Amino acid sequence: MFGPTPLYQAWKAIQEEFFAAPPSWQEHLDYDQLSGYVDGTLGVEERESVSAHIEDCQECLTDIQEMTALKAQIDREAQAPIGADKRNSLATFARMPGYRLAFGLASVVVIFGVTFWIYAHHMQLRIAQLQSANIRFEGENTLLRRNIKEMAAQVPAGASVSLKDGDRNVRLDEQGELRGLDVHLAALQTEIKEALWTGRPSLPPSPVTSLGKVESLRGIDPHEKRFEVISPAGTAVEDTRPAFSWQPIAGTASYTVLMKDLSTGQDMESPPVVKTTWRPVEPLIRGHQYAWMVEARIDGHIVRAPSTDKPYAAFRVLDAQQVQEVDLARKAWGTSHLVMGLTYAKAGLTYEAEKEFNELAAANPESFTARSLLVSVQITIARGRPN
Repeated sequence: MFGPTPLYQAWKAIQEEFFAAPPSWQEHLDYDQLSGYVDGTLGVEERESVSAHIEDCQECLTDIQEMTALKAQIDREAQAPIGADKRNSLATFARMPGYRLAFGLASVVVIFGVTFWIYAHHMQLRIAQLQSANIRFEGENTLLRRNIKEMAAQVPAGASVSLKDGDRNVRLDEQGELRGLDVHLAALQTEIKEALWTGRPSLPPSPVTSLGKVESLRGIDPHEKRFEVISPAGTAVEDTRPAFSWQPIAGTASYTVLMKDLSTGQDMESPPVVKTTWRPVEPLIRGHQYAWMVEARIDGHIVRAPSTDKPYAAFRVLDAQQVQEVDLARKAWGTSHLVMGLTYAKAGLTYEAEKEFNELAAANPESFTARSLLVSVQITIARGRPN
């Protein structure tokens, strides 16, 4: 058996690396986003995302300000009135055979030069960001390799992992062979082995959105009434008519759920409800991601959850293939908390995975592996909530 104390320390270090914030080079806008923002050609959601980004990123804000100033200058010069004497002079030049062609070519050269300068400037910034990111990756890889070596040094020779899983005793023996589960699918067998050895299930990124977050100059009143959404938030759902739930808030006359299909942009709204749960009448679309919030009407004014300093809650509806894979696993391994927990986790059904790993951890209170599987899912759930 693995000793819980030394392995937990090594596991914690690796967890911090796996769940680290994305490197800084991923946080800057690209040239198309900058120019689209200045030209007004971005979609509503992407424009809101860029607006939110430049509130915290002075570098991208400066780029947008420079592009806006250059565009304004070009527009002013193109629309500037011409005096009578200059018009006469220009008329004389205009009658020259090559004037119009030369003037057009010169305008193209100027515009191309300005555009190229902006693009080159942004590319220089991006190269510097990539170089910084590369240094960060090398440091992270070195630390990760060191952590793995330390963990391996703490594992006694010939150690195995064993878990009580329902009426089974599942074991990863000294040779790395899986015992106690008659699994014929090579892919599933590999997933189980990796989970038993690392204590981490395979988890997709949590669905999140920046939609709905409003920056306020006055900040949030700490005495203001607040409540939170409960589910679904930062997870996938299997049902196309999922149950939405949220905390109650005193004095509420009614609640209204507002939802947006992030794949199509379609807005949906519930009728006023007095309970703290609601299911949509029409089924949602499989494979699509959604954002939602709930409004509480109190004494003639509206309180929102998530609050206005947070983005909407986001979730994803499983596609047809994922539903089929989950159904097949239920039929074959419905009594195995280990297999079903790993299956749900892989599909992004984090609430269901947490329930299965809770059962597994309760049956194996001394097992570092069981506890690690549960904590990994709980961290993912926490990271998926609006903040």
